[in-house]
Amino acid sequence: MNSEYPVQLSDSIREVVSWRLMAELMRRHPQVGTLIETHPGGGQYDCLTIFREGQSIASLNRSGDFTPFHRFEAQVSGDQIWLPCVTDDGFANVLNKLSSALGLDVPKQLPETSPEVLVYRVIAGLLACSFLDKTPLGCRNGQLDSSGGEDNRGRDVWFESFPSACAERERLTRSESPFGNPNYRFWFLLRQNQPVHSFSTTGISHTTAGLTVNLTDLYKKRRRIEDVIGAILLLCV
Repeated sequence: MNSEYPVQLSDSIREVVSWRLMAELMRRHPQVGTLIETHPGGGQYDCLTIFREGQSIASLNRSGDFTPFHRFEAQVSGDQIWLPCVTDDGFANVLNKLSSALGLDVPKQLPETSPEVLVYRVIAGLLACSFLDKTPLGCRNGQLDSSGGEDNRGRDVWFESFPSACAERERLTRSESPFGNPNYRFWFLLRQNQPVHSFSTTGISHTTAGLTVNLTDLYKKRRRIEDVIGAILLLCV
């Protein structure tokens, strides 16, 4: 490889890698918090952020580093994340580095998958199915969390395409939601910036036709994440 032309990963690959990393990190350590999407630095960064009890615990900047905010000295640089994840035996090593950055040991046995963690794993799998498509899937949070002053009304419109998600949002309590805002508890699969499917961190998926699917019920049948991903993929193609 000519070192004068370093490999640049596409946005769709970074999307897949970021979700797979954070889904597996939360699978290992579900106690650390919940995932939200943030855009700090005046809106110039695009991060998957672990949030717990009113504060950000760590962020994966999809164009940069993994930063644990209580241990800045343990930051994992981007050159230790993105390319290593797509090389031989790199993903597991990178995941171990993120656990270490959080000051957590790699568990000898994975904890049982919670409804919330199941949502993250399904999103990661769905994105991986489409990253080479002409119009790959993307995933965004129900709340635009940015220091750049952007308007969240566009994301509010996404909810209108999912009547059952709107109904669930009304039932969710503010006390159990980041910053007291239930929008943070929803994720939307997008194709060409249009929502095609929605998930809540309660483990429920929502279709534009108003159908709801309990992901945990699907998963418990054979405990194969592939079964759940395949079923949801049929609903959002």
